[in-house]
Amino acid sequence: KVEFHEGYIRAFGTMRNPAGDEVEGSMDVTFGVEDDFLMVESIAVDFPGGTLDDPRIVKANRESARGLTESVTESNGEVKFLEADVTDAGLHLKIEVQTRK
Repeated sequence: KVEFHEGYIRAFGTMRNPAGDEVEGSMDVTFGVEDDFLMVESIAVDFPGGTLDDPRIVKANRESARGLTESVTESNGEVKFLEADVTDAGLHLKIEVQTRK
């Protein structure tokens, strides 16, 4: 399940706590644009035993940033993110795409 709020998206799901038990909870994620790249960052975690400095959360933030950077790099600069905004109505992206001539 996903909920849209002003400034962030709350995603609900399960993860394993430090003891290895599967627990339910949520994570809040923001979206932004920096230097034409889409930036995604976890800003809150609500899982029993989970924190923002949990190595799995840190790794997920790092991997999503790397994946988004690679997707733009692989487009050879043909895609630029101009704006990213989350409202209670959804995620809104403004992009610029260069088409081949």
